[in-house]
Order: sequence, then C-alpha cells, then structure tokens
Amino acid sequence: VEPILGGDIKLIEKYTNLVNKEYLILLYTLLVTTLLSNIQVPCLLVHGQQGSSKTTLLKLIRDLVDPSVTSVLDFPKNKADLIQMIDHNRVSFFDNLTSLSHNNSDLLCRVITGFSSSARKLYSDDDDFLRSIQSVIGLNGIVNVVGRPDLLERSIIIECAPIKMSNRRPENDIWDEFRIDSPKIFGGLLDLTVKVLNKLPEIEKTNLRRMADYTLVGEATAQCMEMEAGEFRRIYELNIAEANQSGIEQEKLAETVVIWMDEIK
Repeated sequence: VEPILGGDIKLIEKYTNLVNKEYLILLYTLLVTTLLSNIQVPCLLVHGQQGSSKTTLLKLIRDLVDPSVTSVLDFPKNKADLIQMIDHNRVSFFDNLTSLSHNNSDLLCRVITGFSSSARKLYSDDDDFLRSIQSVIGLNGIVNVVGRPDLLERSIIIECAPIKMSNRRPENDIWDEFRIDSPKIFGGLLDLTVKVLNKLPEIEKTNLRRMADYTLVGEATAQCMEMEAGEFRRIYELNIAEANQSGIEQEKLAETVVIWMDEIK
C-alpha cells in the first residue's frame, strides 16, 4: 500500500463489527506496535458466531501491515513447520481454529516474548541453522480456543458481532472499497506511529503488568487520539479480565470452584 499523507486510520472502523467498540483502541495499538521492532505484541484472539467476518478482519489487518498472498494460514501439526512458518512472516494469522494444544500454546507464548531456535542444516552433520524469532500472532474461531493463562495474559480478545442479512455484501465489493481506503488508512497509521514515538517519553512507567511495552504504546496511542490519560489502561484491564473469565469457562473445575465461591459468599 502506498500511504497517503494526512490519511485517517479511523476509516478502518468501516470494516469492523466489534461487539465492544471500546476495544478499537486495542486494535489501533496492535497496528502501531506491529510496525515497531523489539516490542512484544499481544496475540490477537478473534471469536464470534458464523458469519461475523472474523477472517475478513484478520485479512484486512494483514493487508495493511504485512501483505501476503497467504493472508491467513492453516495451523500446522508439526512444531518445526510452525516455527518456520512464523519465522517467514512478520504477522501470522491462523484461521478457524477449534482447539489449541498446551504445547502449541506454550510455543506461541515464546514467539510473542521472543526466542531462538536451532536446527541442523540440511546435508550437514554438525552445522546449525539459527533463528531469532519474535512475531505477531493472531487466532480466530467461533469460540476462544486459548485456555492457558500464560497465553491469555499475552493476548487481547476481540468478539465480532454477526452481520445482519440486510447489511451483508459481496466480498469483492468490500475489497474494492478497501483498496480505495487502505492508502488513507495506512497513511493515518504511519502519522499516528510518529506521534506515538514522540509521546512515549512522557508516558508514566509505573504499575505495569505483563506486556508492559504494549501498555505504554497503547497509552501513548490513546492520548494521541485525544483520549483521556489512563483510559487505555482501563480498557486494557477490562479486556484482560474478559480473557481470564474466558479461560475459566474453558476449565470445568475452575468454573465449578468460582460458582461454589459465589454461593458461599
């Protein structure tokens, strides 16, 4: 995409149907952090009913910040294939997942944090091929497939609302319109990123939880978009609480304990 100076990043809202509109600032921050190096970017977990444009949302984001013919990916069964796939993309969005194993959940945590991988070179007895990996991850499914708390703490959860039949449009029409808007959106994103980098030194660096850099960038992003100081942290904390609740609901024992504790209060 060739960016247009003085564009408007908020044009992307035309292509989103989030249940909670407050979470748009989490998406804007994710777009900004994707353009920055050495920043831990949270996993984007998108869920919603059939026909809620989950995949389209991931494709649009990918097209802006890391365009590829394979805009969304199938989750490989082999760990080595997964590492190679992620290493070859700045953004790896995996489509239509129904489950996620504990091992893969742990690996995605390491991808977000950053890690090194070593493998033997082909046709070599002793030489190693080294990879340094830190990438942007996204998953979508009808339900949130992440239940492990360590990955949930490194994630943001976005729920998409079902699209009414009267509002449904052919996908080609959506992409034709997006091709017109995307240079303005990308230009607005680059302008916003410059403002965020200038604003970051002013952001208070206290009481930070995991994903501290994303939190700081988010606070700077929100203030650059004329939101009140502290508003981003409030919204982010709300999203984290929602993520934790989602994790509890997937663990029957934990859910039973929570119900029991509510009953004995």
